[in-house]
Amino acid sequence: METTKQKSSWAHPYLLVAAALFALIGFAMYIRSGPRWELSTTNTPAGIEVEVYKEEEPDPTFKTLLPNHQTNQDLRRVNMDTFPPSVGKITHRDETVKPGQWTLVLDGVELNIMPGRMIIDKTTEIDPLK
Repeated sequence: METTKQKSSWAHPYLLVAAALFALIGFAMYIRSGPRWELSTTNTPAGIEVEVYKEEEPDPTFKTLLPNHQTNQDLRRVNMDTFPPSVGKITHRDETVKPGQWTLVLDGVELNIMPGRMIIDKTTEIDPLK
């Protein structure tokens, strides 16, 4: 009885590496394709009414009032790239996995917007609206 030795294919390890790289690139494109945060603000006699939306969703994810504060203009669904510097300051932004994290300051009040909650001035946590 004669045994034959199978030749190992040199391409086999390269195919595995190529498949893994393809999967990694696909996953990276998937996590970067989610909705972005959008911010609306309205000056009221009581303060700044803040609404935070996920892009293309009709209802806000977060809503709060910043009492006794005002900005120089109202905003309608601006994102990190269209936020006007004359209204406030973006201090942190990370959209690695969208919608990401967005920290900004409006009239001296820090808003830290994250998927699970919004934190105001590092002390007050606001849960997403149901």
